[in-house]
Amino acid sequence: MDSKMTNKSPQPVHDGWDEYANKKIYQHRGKIGITRSLGFGVFSFFSISMQGLVGAWLMFFYTTFCGLSAGQGATIFLVGRIADAIASLFMGNFSDGIYKYKLGRKYGRRHLFVLIAAPSVLVAIFMWVAHMSFLYYLITYVITTVLMSILQIPWETLPNEMTKDYNERTTLSTTRMTVAGLGNMLVQFVPAQLFRFFLRHRLNLI
Repeated sequence: MDSKMTNKSPQPVHDGWDEYANKKIYQHRGKIGITRSLGFGVFSFFSISMQGLVGAWLMFFYTTFCGLSAGQGATIFLVGRIADAIASLFMGNFSDGIYKYKLGRKYGRRHLFVLIAAPSVLVAIFMWVAHMSFLYYLITYVITTVLMSILQIPWETLPNEMTKDYNERTTLSTTRMTVAGLGNMLVQFVPAQLFRFFLRHRLNLI
């Protein structure tokens, strides 16, 4: 065997991390306290609320106000699950490796996707429009589900990249869980009152 081949040490793979780690976006920006933790936890409020609305009320909305059958509603959920699984697999690998490209080294691995997926908050509103077609509800649900995956997967990795301090990570996670609990409580109460109001209004029109 050639001695040059045996003595040659493997070269490290250059993945662009050195250049990326030195960018301002990854420099320390001060202590993480309640204010920044609340900013991080706001998405959890939205995420838990959306999951609660979909799990508890969306099928009821489809069958009561939209004229869909239970089978059509179940089909929408099934297609959404499949789309979510595909989007999750893609986003995990893509967001982890985007720093290899110029775009990722400029804007960061996670921040770009959070900004892109922010309109999901607005798209979710269109799921709750009554008297539309089955195709309309299918498209709006799938788009919202995919955008939620694009947003949630990079968002969940932020604590590990925001700080290396265990106490600061604990503050982030504790605040997030508190905000999520508030969202879960509200999503059980507020929609019930709204649906009660609209049902009474509908019965009065009959």
